[in-house]
Amino acid sequence: MIRPVRDAFTGLGIAGRGYALIFSSRRHLLRGAVPALLTSLLYLALLITLVIFSGDITAWLTPFADGWGEPLRSLTRITVGIVAFAAVIALAQTMFLTVTLLIGGPIYESISEEIDEQLGGDVGESQTGWFSSLVAGLGDALRMLLRSLIWAVVLLCLGFIPILGLIVPLLAVLVGSWLLALEITSLPMGRRGIGLVDCRRTMRRRRMLALGFGLPNYLLMLIPFAALIVTPAALAGGTVLARTLLDEETVAA
Repeated sequence: MIRPVRDAFTGLGIAGRGYALIFSSRRHLLRGAVPALLTSLLYLALLITLVIFSGDITAWLTPFADGWGEPLRSLTRITVGIVAFAAVIALAQTMFLTVTLLIGGPIYESISEEIDEQLGGDVGESQTGWFSSLVAGLGDALRMLLRSLIWAVVLLCLGFIPILGLIVPLLAVLVGSWLLALEITSLPMGRRGIGLVDCRRTMRRRRMLALGFGLPNYLLMLIPFAALIVTPAALAGGTVLARTLLDEETVAA
């Protein structure tokens, strides 16, 4: 079996192992679900607000239609409202993990450390100071947020191109899977003193391994509220993925 295919299946196995690790500890599962729940509630409040004020928002977005007659004005604003709502949903999905990790940073860092110890590693604490780690973590989160926004805009624009727009959903899944793997893996990598740029460079050497890991987790996160379980499980699997990429032992001590 050629290496890319083998790596893809290995990545899939690592994703599955993340679920096995997180379900083996009810404490990890419950702690890891809290930030995802807070993000889900925040998103739900945002969507309800958008629905309540949808009329005002679409009117603000389409001032050019104020002088139009009916039903053209209403049809235009309904269309714009649907497109805007779909864009917000897509953007929110793209940024969900970034926001969740930002909210639950200390919790996920603690879980990742304990998973590292469970796998027989000696990487207990960050190799940098607390303040430096905080600044670096916020910087990485902002960079991931910007990268997610850029990809969301690019894919949205590609969706309007004839024929090419047909494969945009597939591109969106692949890009989302890659970004998820990068973002999850950057946490245990950062504890080893490896920044986001070097983490991305390391993952590129075994791209199919990262995609094999990220794809099932990304697809599962599309299910409403499944992120409550997927996020901590992906974090556990991301710790295994980081150790695999760095050729560290991944067998439980």
